[in-house]
Amino acid sequence: MPLNRKSQLIVLHLTKYSDSGMIVNAIDSSVGRCGFFIKGLGKKKSAMLANFHSLSILEAVVQANPKSELHYLKEYSPIYSLSALRSDPVKSSIALFISELLYRSLYEISMDEHLFNWLCDAIRLLNDTEGSVANFHPWFLVGFCSKMGFHPQSNYSESSPLFQITTENFIPDDAYAKTLDDTFSAELSYVLHKFLTSPFEEAMKLQLSGSVRNAFSVKMIEYLSYHLGININVKSLAVLHDIFANFA
Repeated sequence: MPLNRKSQLIVLHLTKYSDSGMIVNAIDSSVGRCGFFIKGLGKKKSAMLANFHSLSILEAVVQANPKSELHYLKEYSPIYSLSALRSDPVKSSIALFISELLYRSLYEISMDEHLFNWLCDAIRLLNDTEGSVANFHPWFLVGFCSKMGFHPQSNYSESSPLFQITTENFIPDDAYAKTLDDTFSAELSYVLHKFLTSPFEEAMKLQLSGSVRNAFSVKMIEYLSYHLGININVKSLAVLHDIFANFA
């Protein structure tokens, strides 16, 4: 029998397997994104599933299954309550977006400890932040790209006001730039500059229209897609666009 190991998990989503079983897709602090099988939920199912909302952070005992890609989840308990991610409809919608982004971006690899810790800190920050969190998901996208190793350079200036996806640099707005299809617009480039240079509290107070916030998020996902070499289609971004359409 394989040995059990202790780990921490960030829950991404659940899939029903049977009347008493569930498959949990999560980020394992040791091995990255993978699936876990829970069986024998029975009558305690509803109470137990409260621990598996989007972005819940668990302490767990995991057992590898040599006959399947799914691991067994033997024991689990929440490390943080994260009550706002369950009760606040705006924060729960942002949590759903982040969960989908992580699901479509991360694969089973040796997990980077600094990335995992940053994700946990960001999740707690979303839960604990008071006031508007309309700018949280674009802020998260900038930080996530950076932690994944695709850090936009902070070389914005009046002479280099356009951000180029392929070079990760701000470039001059000249005739050459006007022929490129891999640059952010001047407005979105400036938004990126502000997110790169503003402390979290100031980033949350940036005055952005719903359309600019959404367009910026789309371009950041395009940026991440290019550098990962995959097409990332986050369907829940449209939900956030509707929620924050009238936020400024």
